[in-house]
Amino acid sequence: MTGKAKKTVDKEATCTEAGSKSIHCSRCDETKDAETIPMIEHTYGDETLTKASTCTVGTQTYKVCTVCGHENILSTASDELGHDWESEKTVDQEPTCLAVGSKSTHCSRCSETKDSEEIAKLDHSYSDEWTVDKEATCKEAGSKSHHCTTPGCTEKSDVTEIEKTDDHIYPEEWTIDEEATCTKVGSKSKTCSVCSNKIEEEIPMIEHDYKENIVKAATCTEAGEKNLKCSVCDDVKENSTEAIPALGHKYEEKTEAATCTKDGKTYKECSVCGDKVDEVIIPATGHDWGEYVVTDPTCTDAGKKERVCKTCGEEDKAYEIPAMGHKYAEDFTVDKEATCTEAGSKSKHCSRCDDKTEVTSIDVLGHDYAEAYTVDTEPTCTENGSESQHCSRCDSTQNSRDINATGHSYADKYTIVKEATCTDKGLMAQKCEKCDAYQNEVATKALGHDYSDEFTVDVSATCSKEGLKSKHCSRCESVTEETVIPKNDVHNYGAWETALAPTCTTNGANARFCSDCHKMDKVVVKALGHKWNKGYTVDKKATYTAKGSKSIHCSRCNAKTKVTSIPMLKLSKVSSFKVKAGKKYAVVSFGKVKVATKYELYRSTKKGSGYKKVATLKSTKYTNKKLKSKKTYYYKVRAVAGSNKGSFSKVLKVKVK
Repeated sequence: MTGKAKKTVDKEATCTEAGSKSIHCSRCDETKDAETIPMIEHTYGDETLTKASTCTVGTQTYKVCTVCGHENILSTASDELGHDWESEKTVDQEPTCLAVGSKSTHCSRCSETKDSEEIAKLDHSYSDEWTVDKEATCKEAGSKSHHCTTPGCTEKSDVTEIEKTDDHIYPEEWTIDEEATCTKVGSKSKTCSVCSNKIEEEIPMIEHDYKENIVKAATCTEAGEKNLKCSVCDDVKENSTEAIPALGHKYEEKTEAATCTKDGKTYKECSVCGDKVDEVIIPATGHDWGEYVVTDPTCTDAGKKERVCKTCGEEDKAYEIPAMGHKYAEDFTVDKEATCTEAGSKSKHCSRCDDKTEVTSIDVLGHDYAEAYTVDTEPTCTENGSESQHCSRCDSTQNSRDINATGHSYADKYTIVKEATCTDKGLMAQKCEKCDAYQNEVATKALGHDYSDEFTVDVSATCSKEGLKSKHCSRCESVTEETVIPKNDVHNYGAWETALAPTCTTNGANARFCSDCHKMDKVVVKALGHKWNKGYTVDKKATYTAKGSKSIHCSRCNAKTKVTSIPMLKLSKVSSFKVKAGKKYAVVSFGKVKVATKYELYRSTKKGSGYKKVATLKSTKYTNKKLKSKKTYYYKVRAVAGSNKGSFSKVLKVKVK
């Protein structure tokens, strides 16, 4: 490459900003030798404009740059107006309770001011309404005050305390501190989210969860034992222990087949414990020998004569036949034929096996080229062919030479090269009889369209959209006389679908939609009516402290009918009731009743009447004091759980000492 490279302008220079240029790479975006293009001069218009005089500047004439708008001052007169000061001062900054204000004398024609003066700060403007600064809670007092109404001011007055509230904020849900079990009551609590004050309640004991417990599994010969045991506390239900009968043996017939050399047996075996009975020995069968078979010896391996047991496959060898040794031929056998370019090989073969000896090489043959030439590539109308001398034994060739091209052989008759269409001309020409070349082309006329007399529907009309029909050309896809088919009122509805399923008490609806306009067709499906179950369902189990309930349920919905109360479970009667006399007192004791939360003790001086409650007890032992000496008293007690009261115990008599 010679001469100096030409630089490309990267940024044009204007009258306000310099430009730049550099040498660019013709293959990528790289540049070098960047150079600044100086700003050009302003382009001022021919018109001279005038600016009126102001307070400080006289009348000016100027011209404007037509590119950037820059003003070029040509002349300035000495006819400036001077300031026109107003007689009253103007407030420039209003004073507030936070900052002083200011005022000054303004010129009526421009923005100039003079004689600036400070305006004193204002007093705070407090609201008549109280503002709560801190809400009072159950933990600490709050506060309220009157706030200054000036925006941005945080001053307060009359700061007053708001007394603590007695209203605690407890959560809706109880927290279970200790779960109730079948052996002890639980507890639950709620904690105030503000002050952590805590309220607590007792959770009654729950019933035992008795489940079948296998104490000892029954076997074939020994009975087992089972009971009902609580899955929570392991308490065994009273009088629940019962025996599990022995299973008895389950014998199955078994056979161990005898072999040629080992006895077999038949017996009965229990499928549960493996006990065996009625064993019978089956004697060994002995070998069942087949005929002797002779295996011939080979050149290298000995032969043998033996027989095999038909039952177990054991071999019985009579004697061995020695190996025969190789028997080689006197003449050589060609193992690999020699070729034009590769040597062959020959050897003497054993007549009994594949072994060889005296392996000998056979010399390379060399090529055997024919004198006559063979055509390798046939010549065409436009391209030469080729021919060469071929070896008679392999694919090798020599002395390759060209066969001249044959030249075209055009037919006298014209052939259609391109068929004419409705709109395009066809083409005829004389075609070469040996290839696809042709000459003397002649154009044929376009056929013109062949439109049908009948209309074809191109787009079917629907209930929401117009259709289209036209007359089609029989030779191409052209159409004519396109005509609009008006919309119709026939909807293309799909299958009915459930829009709203009916329930026992409310109607449902089925709907179908037009696939063209999406119009909905709807029918009402009548309510099903309740389908009541035959028997009762327990909705709430009765407990020792609360009644239960049962009702007949609808099998399709949650409706219930004939809701009936289930009485509370009956508390057990107090057992092991004892009364022991003391000096002017009596000691009462009794057995604990499960699920009972307390006990009521009654006393009378007559066995059949006059009983009064003397104590409500949490424990099962009580000392009744301040009794009269030598007097006879009658006692009875009952268990209580909530509002459920059990039957009274038997009446006991005691004479106080």
